[in-house]
Amino acid sequence: MHQELAYLLKAGFTPMGALQAGTLPPVRFLGKHEQQGTVEMGRFADLVLLDANPLEDIRTT
Repeated sequence: MHQELAYLLKAGFTPMGALQAGTLPPVRFLGKHEQQGTVEMGRFADLVLLDANPLEDIRTT
């Protein structure tokens, strides 16, 4: 996923746009958007806690 995020930045995406492109659209494509893709009560989620800001440096994802 890290390389794909870098490609999105090269294509002109903002860091926020690149991160968003890697979350909700894929689960919509897979038909799982009712259960996954956003952090909300009642949904499944995998979270990663970082000590850096990926919006400042996408390589920290």
